[in-house]
Amino acid sequence: MTDNWSVAGSYSFAMRDTGNLNRYPVNMLYIQSSHDVCDGVECDFIWRFTDTIESAGVTSYNELDVRFSYQLTDHCELSLVGRDLLDAAHPEDSSISTVLNQVSQVQRGVFGMLRLNY
Repeated sequence: MTDNWSVAGSYSFAMRDTGNLNRYPVNMLYIQSSHDVCDGVECDFIWRFTDTIESAGVTSYNELDVRFSYQLTDHCELSLVGRDLLDAAHPEDSSISTVLNQVSQVQRGVFGMLRLNY
């Protein structure tokens, strides 16, 4: 978008008329916005939508992740990250990446990170 702001996204659509696709969401949408706020300060927002997964009993959901970071030195970055901020908890299905059809409650989380590059 600009030198200090970038936007990326993706969309996937699964047709359920063929095979056993009711274990996948029909629609998934992902949008990421990254900002270089000022010298050494970055801010990222990631919003995602996942459609209903009928076979797992998972309803559609929207979620938001946010990251603020500050480059302390050329080799050290301090970050604060918030994950799944829109709901206290929501079910997600892991059957897309595993053989087992497992549903788990994903909870909101916040953590700090110190990254050292050498």
